[in-house]
Amino acid sequence: MREKEIINDMEKENQLFDGNGEHYGIYQLKKSEERTYQFMGMREASSFGFEIHGEDYELIYSDRLGMEETLNSLYEKFNINHPQDFTGHSLSVSDVVVMRKNGESKAYYVDSLGFTELPEFIHERLRLQEVFNTQDVRETVEEKGEQKEYLPVYQQTLQYAMEHGAADDYLDSRKLNIDCKKAIEETIREHFDGMRLSLEDSGGVLEQFGAERVSYVLANILQHLSEDGRFSRDNRVWADGIEVTENIHRGRNMNLDYLVNSHPAVLDGYIHLVRGEIRMLDVEKKMGIPHVTEQTAGLMVEGHMGTWHTIGQREYHGERFFLMRHDEYGSEAADIIVSENGTLVAEDLRNGFDAEAGFAISEYLEENGASVYDLKELPADTDIVLYDGKELYTEKAQPIINDSWDYSMVGIDENGEEYKFNFNEIYSVATEKGLRLKMPELHYIDHYYIVEDLQKQGKLDIREYSYLSEALENYFALPTHKMKALGIQNQSPLPGSLDFIQCKNGVDHLTEDWTKVTGWLNPQIYQTVQYLKESLEVHETQIAYDTGIGFFTIQHTDGGYDYTFYDKDYMEKDGGVYDDPEFTIEEAAGDLLAEEGISIHDCKVTDYEELMECVENAEKEQQAEPSLTYYVAECMEFSILGEYHADLTIDEAFDIYKRIPSDRMNGGKGIGICLQEDSLYAGEYPLMRSNQIDMETLEGIPYMKNHSLVQQAVKEMEQRGVKLWYPIKEAQAEKETEQRQE
Repeated sequence: MREKEIINDMEKENQLFDGNGEHYGIYQLKKSEERTYQFMGMREASSFGFEIHGEDYELIYSDRLGMEETLNSLYEKFNINHPQDFTGHSLSVSDVVVMRKNGESKAYYVDSLGFTELPEFIHERLRLQEVFNTQDVRETVEEKGEQKEYLPVYQQTLQYAMEHGAADDYLDSRKLNIDCKKAIEETIREHFDGMRLSLEDSGGVLEQFGAERVSYVLANILQHLSEDGRFSRDNRVWADGIEVTENIHRGRNMNLDYLVNSHPAVLDGYIHLVRGEIRMLDVEKKMGIPHVTEQTAGLMVEGHMGTWHTIGQREYHGERFFLMRHDEYGSEAADIIVSENGTLVAEDLRNGFDAEAGFAISEYLEENGASVYDLKELPADTDIVLYDGKELYTEKAQPIINDSWDYSMVGIDENGEEYKFNFNEIYSVATEKGLRLKMPELHYIDHYYIVEDLQKQGKLDIREYSYLSEALENYFALPTHKMKALGIQNQSPLPGSLDFIQCKNGVDHLTEDWTKVTGWLNPQIYQTVQYLKESLEVHETQIAYDTGIGFFTIQHTDGGYDYTFYDKDYMEKDGGVYDDPEFTIEEAAGDLLAEEGISIHDCKVTDYEELMECVENAEKEQQAEPSLTYYVAECMEFSILGEYHADLTIDEAFDIYKRIPSDRMNGGKGIGICLQEDSLYAGEYPLMRSNQIDMETLEGIPYMKNHSLVQQAVKEMEQRGVKLWYPIKEAQAEKETEQRQE
């Protein structure tokens, strides 16, 4: 029985600490401490922040000390030829040897090189004995009677078990592991409503299978899914400290059969509950004392010398915390706060349950899985911080609604005005008692993906991204004429994916499918959706439609939408700005097309970039082919004076020319040509003045004289009766005539 074991161990230690004769004892770390500083030298352990404490160890073996025996000979003895009744591992670094010699007991840490004395080790073991020696402990042990015994976990492989005649042990343990896994699944299934796990402990699983097996099954899960960010670091570190032997049989990992089929975020919360219950059981088992109460006195607290008694208690978040004062030094020493199971929560306190104590209690609760999700209501005078940094407070208590994104909760902002918000916007809350709870850090999203075209026949083209910003950037870079999609894949073991944005008829829409599937209405998805909404609002959408008789484009611009109509040859026909931003881009496009007698439903969304490329090429082709138009000016020398008309045909030019009175004061009227081509000679040239074609101006520029379009213009003017005019030649001829006459 446990009582006899405790008494027997204490008697052995009494021989080491206060007995007659010379003895030695071998201490090794308890199983619960094996993954702390086991096998570390003292310097290495210290570098990791570990301290060597007597309560971390248990006495494994003790015997009389031989006359010639030393620390070195004991080290050799317990590595090469240890006694048959020795059940520990070979004497190794981190073990402790206690030697009683010449009426004095000393403890030595087996260090990396030699042995290091531990002056406090024996005192710590003696204080631990004092607790076990109290009458309360004996009564507690007697009242408990025999502890329920559980079949130990068989850690070896099937191959090993068969070779050592332990196949039945292996199979019995394996069956219990699978039964334990199923019990955990069933417990979570019964108590998880899609948003919250309504449990305060393991739900009876620990009672049924024992702490060792439940810890083994849960640690196996965490070790296999160690990369899953939805499991808290605290739980992963705990799992790493539990030995789970690799079990491969015929190429198959047999430990995979123990994986619990439950959502990681939910399972993480369940593990926190189980660990808390195990801690409570460990306290009872190791210390044999009841939970801390208002009457507790003589309590030993880890990391603090002496004993403590209760001077006050307060309840936070459904758990009681006790303000403790030192039995010997009283108010001269700073007070501490412990939980119901005696765990140290806060220290160095001078003002009882003040703000500093509330902060420490909040940290303790958060480490043990407490979060905003646990609240049923927001009490009055609760301070609230939203994810966007906005600070609010509540004037009156109000229920928490965590299964909807409706803005059903009301707070008061810094201006004293009401502000509506929803549960998923909350970052943290702080009650008037000083308790602060945060929204748990969810890792619901595994990755983001883009589908290039949902309507593609055959295998879809899907790309995956770790970051939402990267996924959005690549999504927006895809053309809008295909039914592209951006979605989210959540994490296994309950994998699922949903499209969050789909492009239909050239426009990106939020699907809101997440509102229809259980589990997706959570804070991480809420924050993601807000980001997507904001991104869609500022993204400049560009849509191109094939209208059947041409093309139509529309895009965001300041204060509305910029639009253009093109003909079948990609030449611009009309365009402008639709300046009503209250309309969506689809509504604006439908309205503009309807004005042209075209239904948007008869149009086909086409590739905007390809259309713009066609438009650009058409403009280049038009510019590349030379053309010639006419202009008419009231004053050919200074065309800005008086009337001026451009982009005319020859007929239009002559009609306007005739209508301009000849007696205008601005100078001689005339007709010019405008050569449009990609050359240095493109531009305007005067052609007809005083009802004559100024040939000498053209002949002065050989390129123009020989240009086919210019020659055609001259020919058409001659056909209208306009004579060719060589003013310089005529002037020279007149001069020569005058000279001959003289």
